[in-house]
Amino acid sequence: MIGENIRGNSKTYVVTERLLKSQGDRPNANIYVCEDEKNIKYILKHFYSKTPVSFIGYSKHNHYGRRRDGSHRVFNEIQKKNTQYPFLLKHIERIKHKNKWLIILEYIEGSTLSYFIQKNHPIDFNKVNDAIEQFGLELKNWHSSEFAHGDPHLDNVMISYKNDGSYSIKLIDYGQLHHPDFHYCKKVNCYKDKNKRINEDLKNTNSKLGNGFLNGLTDLEKKLDIPDKLTSIFKKAYY
Repeated sequence: MIGENIRGNSKTYVVTERLLKSQGDRPNANIYVCEDEKNIKYILKHFYSKTPVSFIGYSKHNHYGRRRDGSHRVFNEIQKKNTQYPFLLKHIERIKHKNKWLIILEYIEGSTLSYFIQKNHPIDFNKVNDAIEQFGLELKNWHSSEFAHGDPHLDNVMISYKNDGSYSIKLIDYGQLHHPDFHYCKKVNCYKDKNKRINEDLKNTNSKLGNGFLNGLTDLEKKLDIPDKLTSIFKKAYY
């Protein structure tokens, strides 16, 4: 796919780099970088194996589907929220290319929070402190706006530098995103217990998805042998 031209609604994108190849026995999507005619970068998520589906009824209490964000309904719901909630990753457009679906997303320059923490500890823990504090504030903003990520692990958190030297945090990969306005959240009554989805973002026991952002920090504490150091920073910012 590298080097291919992808014709969108109002511009053409050139695929320049592959970031992630789907792995395992349940392939989801390949992730690429692409550029438009002005050399502006975007993320291209290519659902190469199966057609994205909004709803898979494995459970009456959830709306699973590994390619949900590529479906017409879910993509449009997220895109509609982009203008109202700037913390959401911008969903640019949805394209059918060679009989397969792909979506064009905002490009984030940076690294995953998991990688960032391990790279900078113990060399410069002030950087780690600032990053986790910013993450706590970002997730608090999400949850106060009634969004829940739905697949909460630290590789779904991107961190990048801003021009003023501070950090920018973006949650990525919205295949399981929840909000009270969304069609399938209403269908399975996601917000019957208002805090259920939010609590799952922090500590999740569902083996199908991420085990929770707070649990992820706890796991890193064990790996780095720094008990309570990461979670205490997060909790101070989040609560």
